[in-house]
Amino acid sequence: MSVPTHDFSCRSWTFPVDCWACNQPIFIFQCTCGSTVLFDSLGVPWPRHHCGGISSSPQGSAAIQRLVRKGGPIDKKVLGYAVDNKKTKRTPLVRMEPSHQETFTLTSVLREVQVGTNALRELKNLGLMGMRMLGLDKNQNFIQVTFHDTNDEQQRSFTCFSPKSFKLEESDRGKLYGIKIVGYAVGSSKCWIVRELQEL
Repeated sequence: MSVPTHDFSCRSWTFPVDCWACNQPIFIFQCTCGSTVLFDSLGVPWPRHHCGGISSSPQGSAAIQRLVRKGGPIDKKVLGYAVDNKKTKRTPLVRMEPSHQETFTLTSVLREVQVGTNALRELKNLGLMGMRMLGLDKNQNFIQVTFHDTNDEQQRSFTCFSPKSFKLEESDRGKLYGIKIVGYAVGSSKCWIVRELQEL
């Protein structure tokens, strides 16, 4: 089975439920492109749920209908996304500006990978003291990436500096990642830094 590619028309949702096979609390991530992932918990190491009682993850409205049959409460907003995603009104992407030490742990789609941007040059020009104030190592190399979080009413876009050690490339665009990003704001310098990343 091929892995769905998340595109700009995708809407996604993540919600907690009890597993219909083992009754343990889990989280379901679903996207209108057909992607479905079951997690034991959200955040690193993003453990997938494999209880042995589930032969395959139900997708789209089938997953929601199965949960409803089992008596699971489903938010009407989520039900609307899953059952009638073509008519779901899309809200515009909002570029998220970082506040100092603001932290997000998200399931998000990689949209852009860039090198040689003005923002990266400005980062390098901060010098040792500036890099330390942003919680960065002056010897670390970064690329600029943009992640889209389509997991809520407000579609959010995060443009971040990601350590090159995460090895993100242009060919990774459209893939789903679990990320932890931290915001830094020192004077007029503001940025998001990717601290944890795992392809889902």
